[in-house]
Amino acid sequence: MKTTLKLVTCPSCNAFQSLSQPDIGYVQCSSCQAYVFQPNQGTKVLVAHSDMNIGLQIATVLAQSGFHPLHANQGNPALTILDAWLPKGVILDVALEEIAAFQIIDYIRKTPSVADTLIILVASVYNHSAYKRKPKSLYGADDYIEQHHIHDLLPIKLARIALPTTDAKTPTEACQPLRMKPQMRLETKQQIIALAHTIICDIALYYQDEIEAALLHNKPETLSAALLEGREMLSAQVDSKKMADWDPIQDAFNNLLKSLHKD
Repeated sequence: MKTTLKLVTCPSCNAFQSLSQPDIGYVQCSSCQAYVFQPNQGTKVLVAHSDMNIGLQIATVLAQSGFHPLHANQGNPALTILDAWLPKGVILDVALEEIAAFQIIDYIRKTPSVADTLIILVASVYNHSAYKRKPKSLYGADDYIEQHHIHDLLPIKLARIALPTTDAKTPTEACQPLRMKPQMRLETKQQIIALAHTIICDIALYYQDEIEAALLHNKPETLSAALLEGREMLSAQVDSKKMADWDPIQDAFNNLLKSLHKD
């Protein structure tokens, strides 16, 4: 079969990218590094995830299910896609960088053109034994999914917004079941801060009542047990000497409260 080149626009930054057809269903943008998928007639769904591997796997699952994925790896490009493409669904990393996922949810619900968009939060769940509860109101999102259920449950959760197209040319090479990464020792301060941020955002998803108590009644002690779990998760991957006189979990928690605070 003859392969041709097609120019496609990156939804994240509007840069033109060359996409070979029919062999490759996506290309990584040379400008912003987001993944650009072959356009199809399926329902548009924004995939906003800071982990490139997870973002690609989510987008690939959607493409194979007949949806048209629009990928962003940071918060600001996600807002750009929301305003320009008006997707019917949003798959949102709970620990998205630049702009907190909860702030993006608030923006969506207050913007008439996208207010009815289906929002699904993606949780990391670093400690599967720690979180025994289900999230409650999800900060305005409609649903949530954990990383290990992306392949089997995500298309089902999205089915409510539209029947996806059945004739789309979709990629297959990246669609392998997502495996949790083995624990790795973190070496740099930036890596430690990033992991602390992700852990705290996960905690915020599963402990919303306690987060609201901390905000409304100035009772951060309601999160003491969860923060302790977070510190244990982090310390399992960090040399204790690197955190002498430094509590990255507390710093990340304070930053989260600031981002959620409404004057």
